[in-house]
Amino acid sequence: MLTHYQKKLRRRFQNSIVIPCISEFYYKNSLNRKKKIVYLGGLSIWQRIDWVLKHFEKIYNTDPEYQLDIITLNTNEGIKLVESIIQNEKILENISVFSIKDRSKIPQILAEYRFGYLLRDYNIVNNVSSPIKFAEYLSCGVNVIITDAIPHYAELTRKYKCGLVLKTGTYDETSLEYNQKASYKLYQDYFSNKKLVGDYSKLINAGLIE
Repeated sequence: MLTHYQKKLRRRFQNSIVIPCISEFYYKNSLNRKKKIVYLGGLSIWQRIDWVLKHFEKIYNTDPEYQLDIITLNTNEGIKLVESIIQNEKILENISVFSIKDRSKIPQILAEYRFGYLLRDYNIVNNVSSPIKFAEYLSCGVNVIITDAIPHYAELTRKYKCGLVLKTGTYDETSLEYNQKASYKLYQDYFSNKKLVGDYSKLINAGLIE
């Protein structure tokens, strides 16, 4: 977003700090996680659940040990969506749709998964967005499967080797290498309270906040 506004306004901001959307979750473990992938969130068109399902289908065809859980409040709609896209009965058996009523349990549940989906289409809104889901996944040791439509987070995913970056709209890449430590490292470097308190302190010390 900083880059967007610098181009739009044709000026550079000498003193600027980017504060991303952060996660209230944090759950650290070192258990051997099963081959499970999660999608946590709503079912709106822009959240591209259709892409999630099509990509998981390719992952399953490569490695049938993988399971996908869709955690959403609208479970009935989620089940219908899954059944309308996935025709293979064996793959359907490896997909579950359920909801979590108690938000406090989400961190412990997320910590059961190796990967989490965050797929978006390419447009200006997504290009400058800061999806909180990214930080939530990382804060629980979950690697992220993300599209390059969110360029900065895709760049961080590549840099820290904590997930898989897909070319927006394609599902060909299915190589998954799980690195739990990398997720926690990226979370600490960019999204932790310690990091953000430090950033705000810089703003205050620079005289930009009174």
